Formats: sequence, structure tokens, C-alpha cells
Amino acid sequence: MVKLALEIPLRYWDEFSSYSDYHYALTHEVLSNKSYARQYRNLRGEVWLDNSFNELKKTVSLPELLKACQEIGPTHLVLPEAEEPILNIQLVDEAVKTLDKEGIKLKTVAAWRGGVAELEDLETLVDIVALPYDEPRGWLLSQIHPLKWSRYHFFGFNTLSEVNYFKPRSIDTSTPIRLALFGRDIDFEFTRPTLPYYDPKIKMTKAQRKLAHTNLWKLKKVLE
Repeated sequence: MVKLALEIPLRYWDEFSSYSDYHYALTHEVLSNKSYARQYRNLRGEVWLDNSFNELKKTVSLPELLKACQEIGPTHLVLPEAEEPILNIQLVDEAVKTLDKEGIKLKTVAAWRGGVAELEDLETLVDIVALPYDEPRGWLLSQIHPLKWSRYHFFGFNTLSEVNYFKPRSIDTSTPIRLALFGRDIDFEFTRPTLPYYDPKIKMTKAQRKLAHTNLWKLKKVLE
């Protein structure tokens, strides 16, 4: 089974959180939204703290990540990243060394950029390698034995068929809910939609919430 973490608008947490197998928090929201931080601080089990790279189009610094860690106490930390593959590995290596020096015991996650060699380098540094939706991860996985696919995390998903075919270890996403905001059924999304990024403060109509449940049910069936 592929594990799912759903990014959920706070006012609908009780309604949608049961779809999640683990939880996924965004650093910039933790640091700027007290209600958001409080929600994630009270959770048990597996909690990831993301570096907000996708939302901010830049990485937050390791000190900012560690400050957010103090706020919510995650089990997994997505380390700083960069689009340029060599710089990306340098940032990850520096972060891992700092965590080790400070005695901070967290599961580490790093975003892959580049090719197979960069993937192999990252696997020597961190516990989990994550494959971004906007990188050629289908090509990457085609270069790797299928028995290894389940060790990688997917940052988001492009199509239901992509997730069904590759069966990664886990994914995080807000897409089923964001699609519902625009009245769009997940069945008809053959490519990843261009939608506004996740906003924890959004309000949804009854019809939008119903469609979000439908989208999530269909995604969960694919992840089984």
C-alpha cells in the first residue's frame, strides 16, 4: 500500500484527516500561522516537516527548519534543496552533518535532482529520497529495478495512472481537494492541473466538500 499524507485546510481537518496515513506540515505555515502549528504539534505518529520549496519557489534555511521543528516536533525532516543538482547535494550533505553534530535524531528526507548518479549519492546521505512531480521521475524509475520503486517518496502526483504504475512508498498532496474547489473530478485529470497552491485558510461549499471526498476515495483506491 502507498502511504498518503493529505495537506488539509485547517477548518476541515476533522472531515478529511482520516484519509491520511501520516501527516505533512509546511515550514512556512508552521512559522507564520499559530493555529496551523498548534494543529500539527498535537499529532501522534509519523509527522513530516517539509521545506516549503514548492510553495515558496525557494528553500528555507536549515535554522528556519529547526525552528519549525521546535514548534511541532516532527519525526521526519525534508532538508533544504536547490534546483541545481550539485548544489542540491551540497545543501543536503551540510544539513546532515549539522544534524549529526547537534545530536538531532530525525528521519531525513531529500529531494532528488539530476540523474541516477545523483539519486545514488542522496541515498548514501539520507533515510528517504523524494522525487518531485516536476522532475522526470518516470524516466528515472525506468532506469531502476522495479523492486526498488517502493523505497521512494513522491512529492505530489501527476496522474492516477502514474501512482498506480510506480507504487512509491508514500506521497503527499493537496490536489484532490484543490481540484474540488474548481469542480474538477480527479478521473478527468490526465495531467497535473495548474491550480493555486494549497491555502490552509480556504472555505469550501457543501458541493466542493462532497467532490473532495469523491476525489480522495478514488485516490485511496489507487493507492491500495
